[in-house]
Amino acid sequence: MPESSYWELTWPVAEELSDSITNFLWELGALGVVEEAGPGQPPRLRAFFARDAVPAEELGRQALAYRDSLVALGFDPGPGPSVAPLADENWSLAWKDHFRPRRVGEHLWITPPWEEAGSPAEAPGQPAG
Repeated sequence: MPESSYWELTWPVAEELSDSITNFLWELGALGVVEEAGPGQPPRLRAFFARDAVPAEELGRQALAYRDSLVALGFDPGPGPSVAPLADENWSLAWKDHFRPRRVGEHLWITPPWEEAGSPAEAPGQPAG
């Protein structure tokens, strides 16, 4: 398996610290930060860093130092972050998985150019004529 080009830092956080930690991750050089939360679950931040910009050990060290500073201020930032290689995908094509043929009205179908046009019965979740 080829080496990943990016690191993913994952950090479960308390909701009241989400903005603060997100800002810290941007300042640390994140290329992107995503906040994910499910029903009844605390938010989880995922930040992405170029592998050649900073070693994983340095990312982890700086994130733990920030976590310790939050603890010193009386906050509970949770268990802290983990850093792992991000699995490489062909992102330039992956977005196409979310676009499927769609019925518009009774007789019109919108079909992405990379999909084969088929009968209305072939489109999942769409009622046939």
